[in-house]
Parts: sequence; C-alpha cells; structure tokens
Amino acid sequence: MVLLDRSTLMVVFAVMSLTMLALFYFDTYRKSRAPFAGWWCRAVGSFFCAAIFYFLRESSSQAWASSVGNGVMVLGSGCVWAGARSLAGRRVRPWLLAVPGGLASAVAFALRSSNDTDGQHRLPRHDGRRDRPGVR
Repeated sequence: MVLLDRSTLMVVFAVMSLTMLALFYFDTYRKSRAPFAGWWCRAVGSFFCAAIFYFLRESSSQAWASSVGNGVMVLGSGCVWAGARSLAGRRVRPWLLAVPGGLASAVAFALRSSNDTDGQHRLPRHDGRRDRPGVR
C-alpha cells in the first residue's frame, strides 16, 4: 500500500485541475462561449488556486494560506452552482458568490486566531490522559 503525504496530493490536485482548466477553456468555452462553460472554467480555476493555497500551507507553514484556500474553494463551489443555474436558463447574481467565500475565509481566520496550536487539531483521548496536538 502506497501512502502519500498531503503536499504530494495537493500538487497532484493542482496539476489535475490545471489540466481540466485548459481542457474546459480551450475546448468548450472558446468554441461555444456558453455562459455555463465560463462558470465551469471559473470553478476549476478556483479549485486550482485553492490547491495552491493548501500546498503553500503545507510547504512553508503560512497559517493564513489554508483560510484563504477554504474561501477560494467555497467560491469555486459557488461557481459550479452558478454554472448549473445558467445552464437551466436562470439568472445568476455574481455578487452572491463572493458572500459565502468571504464568510468562509473570515470564519477560518477567526477560528485559526482563537486556536493556540496553529492549525494542529486536538484529537480526543479516551484513556484519561491530557490531550496533545496531533496525537491519535
């Protein structure tokens, strides 16, 4: 069984999403200029940026990067929703996409600033000993 670390998985996810972005943009969006294809390109681009932020957190220990990555990932999910609405012929309000993404980043920043372990999650112990960061 091959075990991969988070950094390797984030690099693979970033390469995969960049490849998907190129395929969606050059094959689907440039040929049709359909609104749903544009929203899908924005979604995949957001996923690529989120993977870069997550990798930045893993490689250089930038505490803010995972919070921003969470917000960008929520923004990408909103772009998927907007693409589905545009495909159904419904009106899309782009300003509504920024609200959940900004809120996700703000909540992640607030939770990170109140956590004294700098992103390390405290896992519960059932043997009566004191909890330690990262101990399973």
